[in-house]
Amino acid sequence: MRSRWGLIVSSLVLAFSGLAGPREGSLCVAPIPEKPDPRSAPGLNCAGRISFRIDSRPITAWPTKESMKVDGLDQNASHRVLVYCDDKPQQSSRFRYSEFKSQKLCLFFNDLYKTVQLWDDQECPWCKCK
Repeated sequence: MRSRWGLIVSSLVLAFSGLAGPREGSLCVAPIPEKPDPRSAPGLNCAGRISFRIDSRPITAWPTKESMKVDGLDQNASHRVLVYCDDKPQQSSRFRYSEFKSQKLCLFFNDLYKTVQLWDDQECPWCKCK
């Protein structure tokens, strides 16, 4: 009798977990200075407007004053981050949440090389999303 109840309960748990839909992760975009340091790796200096796009979401201006939180990213999917300089694609990368320890990530510009990096949020004190 116990095994029958255990089977029924585990079946219900599986059924209801499927109804919840995909688990969602977030991404915090760290601000860049309004006047960034002009030193960079060759070809990566952007004197104009910097923006980004995640997957097929709209292109968004990179924040300059406060961190910006991006919610609703499917933890099971592969995501593409595209960085623009004056509306022209400059850098691109892909990531999966399974590559990280947490589902809260920080997207930021490396100050020295001006390359975009993605780290676990706990390792990025400069990402200040709530």
